Amino acid sequence: MDREQEQIKGEGVPWKEIYHMDNERKQNWTEAEYTFHKMMEIYEMYGYKTVIVPKDALGNSKRFVKIGVFLNENAPSLK
Repeated sequence: MDREQEQIKGEGVPWKEIYHMDNERKQNWTEAEYTFHKMMEIYEMYGYKTVIVPKDALGNSKRFVKIGVFLNENAPSLK
Protein backbone atom coordinates (compact mmCIF):
# COMPACT_ATOMS: atom_id res chain seq x y z
CA MET A 1 0.00 0.00 0.00
CA ASP A 2 1.53 3.36 -1.02
CA ARG A 3 1.44 6.56 1.07
CA GLU A 4 -1.60 7.90 -0.78
CA GLN A 5 -3.57 4.72 -0.07
CA GLU A 6 -2.45 4.79 3.56
CA GLN A 7 -3.81 8.31 3.88
CA ILE A 8 -7.13 7.20 2.45
CA LYS A 9 -7.37 4.19 4.75
CA GLY A 10 -6.09 5.89 7.90
CA GLU A 11 -6.00 9.65 8.26
CA GLY A 12 -8.76 10.17 5.75
CA VAL A 13 -11.60 8.69 7.72
CA PRO A 14 -14.50 10.98 8.57
CA TRP A 15 -13.73 13.30 11.45
CA LYS A 16 -15.41 11.63 14.41
CA GLU A 17 -14.86 14.56 16.77
CA ILE A 18 -17.12 16.83 14.70
CA TYR A 19 -19.54 14.23 13.36
CA HIS A 20 -23.12 14.29 14.61
CA MET A 21 -26.42 13.01 13.32
CA ASP A 22 -29.02 15.59 12.28
CA ASN A 23 -31.70 16.08 9.61
CA GLU A 24 -29.04 15.91 6.88
CA ARG A 25 -26.78 13.22 8.37
CA LYS A 26 -29.00 10.25 9.02
CA GLN A 27 -26.22 7.68 9.41
CA ASN A 28 -24.73 6.77 12.74
CA TRP A 29 -20.93 6.87 13.03
CA THR A 30 -20.39 3.23 12.03
CA GLU A 31 -22.55 3.61 8.92
CA ALA A 32 -20.86 6.88 7.96
CA GLU A 33 -17.41 5.36 8.25
CA TYR A 34 -18.45 2.31 6.18
CA THR A 35 -20.00 4.54 3.50
CA PHE A 36 -16.85 6.67 3.35
CA HIS A 37 -14.62 3.66 2.70
CA LYS A 38 -17.00 2.18 0.12
CA MET A 39 -17.19 5.50 -1.73
CA MET A 40 -13.41 5.76 -1.77
CA GLU A 41 -13.20 2.26 -3.29
CA ILE A 42 -15.80 3.13 -5.93
CA TYR A 43 -14.12 6.42 -6.86
CA GLU A 44 -10.80 4.59 -7.25
CA MET A 45 -12.45 1.82 -9.29
CA TYR A 46 -13.72 4.43 -11.78
CA GLY A 47 -10.37 6.21 -12.01
CA TYR A 48 -11.06 9.22 -9.84
CA LYS A 49 -8.24 10.70 -7.79
CA THR A 50 -9.44 11.79 -4.38
CA VAL A 51 -7.80 14.31 -2.10
CA ILE A 52 -8.28 14.13 1.64
CA VAL A 53 -8.59 17.50 3.34
CA PRO A 54 -6.33 17.37 6.42
CA LYS A 55 -7.95 17.58 9.83
CA ASP A 56 -7.07 21.10 10.87
CA ALA A 57 -8.56 24.44 11.86
CA LEU A 58 -11.31 25.61 9.50
CA GLY A 59 -9.22 28.45 8.07
CA ASN A 60 -6.35 26.08 7.24
CA SER A 61 -8.72 23.58 5.63
CA LYS A 62 -10.25 26.34 3.50
CA ARG A 63 -6.77 27.44 2.36
CA PHE A 64 -5.87 23.84 1.52
CA VAL A 65 -8.95 23.53 -0.71
CA LYS A 66 -8.47 26.96 -2.35
CA ILE A 67 -4.82 26.26 -3.16
CA GLY A 68 -5.71 22.82 -4.54
CA VAL A 69 -8.43 24.27 -6.77
CA PHE A 70 -6.10 27.03 -7.96
CA LEU A 71 -3.31 24.58 -8.78
CA ASN A 72 -5.72 22.23 -10.55
CA GLU A 73 -7.28 25.03 -12.63
CA ASN A 74 -3.85 26.28 -13.67
CA ALA A 75 -2.30 22.88 -14.41
CA PRO A 76 -1.50 22.08 -18.02
CA SER A 77 -4.14 19.98 -19.71
CA LEU A 78 -3.27 16.32 -20.24
CA LYS A 79 -5.73 15.95 -23.12
